[in-house]
Amino acid sequence: MMRPPTKPKLPGAAGRRVQGGGGAKEPPPAIDRHPADGAIRVACLPDPVKVVKKAGYPKPSVQNRLQECGMQYTQISVRDVLGGKLTTDTYDVLCIPGGYAPNWCDKLGDKGSKAIEAFVAKGGGFVGICAGAYIGSNWDLGLIDVDLPLIDRWARGKTDTCALHLTTDAIAQLGEVAAETQLAVRYNNGPLMHANEGVAVLATFESELRGRRNKYPAEMKGTAAIVTGQYHGENGVEGGRVVLISPHPETDDGPLRARTLFRQLFRHAACVLDPHPHPEPEPEPEAEPEQGNIRRTASGRAVGVGDFALARQGSACSCCADD
Repeated sequence: MMRPPTKPKLPGAAGRRVQGGGGAKEPPPAIDRHPADGAIRVACLPDPVKVVKKAGYPKPSVQNRLQECGMQYTQISVRDVLGGKLTTDTYDVLCIPGGYAPNWCDKLGDKGSKAIEAFVAKGGGFVGICAGAYIGSNWDLGLIDVDLPLIDRWARGKTDTCALHLTTDAIAQLGEVAAETQLAVRYNNGPLMHANEGVAVLATFESELRGRRNKYPAEMKGTAAIVTGQYHGENGVEGGRVVLISPHPETDDGPLRARTLFRQLFRHAACVLDPHPHPEPEPEPEAEPEQGNIRRTASGRAVGVGDFALARQGSACSCCADD
């Protein structure tokens, strides 16, 4: 992750009365809180390679955002996952933050991947940020039915002012924090996502990053930046709630609204928010395609082979390698 710009120093040293200003310091911005915050137990699994080799990783932004409202934060390791310590008895939400997605794949292996899926299948929430969004998508774990059709054009660059548009689904599921629909956040090569059936798009990109020297076509604007859905296993059993976030709304120097949104997404994953007062009626069940000419998505939905427009991604990704 690129280091955030250094904040300019204010006149007067900390704790010293500023001449002509009466010595009054501006109060810190109010932190949004929910009655259930203190009970939400978050396990954060950082990049298993960078946590050893890169000093200062992971940056404390995720921890700061969650602890400042009272959520319980614990950093865990791949060894913990492989050792059976990731359980719903101990944690409510698993977070995979920014990093280099293939590092998790290599270190977790099949056993670790199954352990994460088992946690979500038993009702645990999952929040994937940037590299974590790659991990939660159909590129890797397929916790919800989200494809990455533009993964071969991943090197789009970085910006601290990536514009997002929050959707009506965001207002319905997250509440007042999404009422103002325009928001600027940090972006660092996060995935451009395509949400399939059963997955809600909470935010889309308004910015257009095209890589070095604009080598990519204009295709970023309007794609999904934040998505959410419920995990469904092979037998249709419903599990925990999954949130995939391509950009970085958690940064310490980001706008207050972005940090508030970030915390609300964890509450959403932990299923502590009040339900929408006017839920949509349940749709009529779709007819099953004829057996022998079907394929199942990550959510278990049966689709005709000819209708399966976005196949699973088989190529390697290089996401936010500096985060």
